[in-house]
Amino acid sequence: MPTVHVSPAHNWPPRIPNVVQISAFCREHFDWPTQLALKKFHDDLWPAVIIRMLYSKFLAYNPKNSEILVPQLQNSLNFNNQGKPYVPTLSTIIRNRGSPKLDGKQPYDAISVTFTTDFFIQLTGLAASGSSTRTTRRMNVPVALISVAQRRTHIVEGLEGLLGLRSGSQSMIATTSSAVRESATSNSSNRHSGSLK
Repeated sequence: MPTVHVSPAHNWPPRIPNVVQISAFCREHFDWPTQLALKKFHDDLWPAVIIRMLYSKFLAYNPKNSEILVPQLQNSLNFNNQGKPYVPTLSTIIRNRGSPKLDGKQPYDAISVTFTTDFFIQLTGLAASGSSTRTTRRMNVPVALISVAQRRTHIVEGLEGLLGLRSGSQSMIATTSSAVRESATSNSSNRHSGSLK
């Protein structure tokens, strides 16, 4: 009998759901009308995509517009219209009035956050007709995830200790995130046009 070696689960990187492939699968197999498909995605798929984005170790956060950017990991290169390689990137924007309120929150609390989903809808290739298509998704998010994403772990009492952060390590994370954000922003036109093919 052959021996099967499975790497421990902690070595598996969390995968971002592939919105394009999921949408294509649903169109091919379920024959849902457009509005029903978009409603099901809004209710079930968008929260999963957002939570996976927040868990990504490659997350970049732009504090100027509250945008969260996460590259989609893949096995091959994608090329834009000019033949240049790029990394497809998912994007969502936090739409709460001001930053989500983290003051007085504990690491294991949840907080209600509204995210944009219009970029995800574009990726589905489904034409959203009328104003009934919702382009934001409000959901409860663990305080620890949103504070790490926004580089605000110092606001949540005890979180930096749980994460094993030393004072000053947050600025190192922010610097690394800035480099990722600049790279993602410079490829912004590729992200939006190239990944929609």
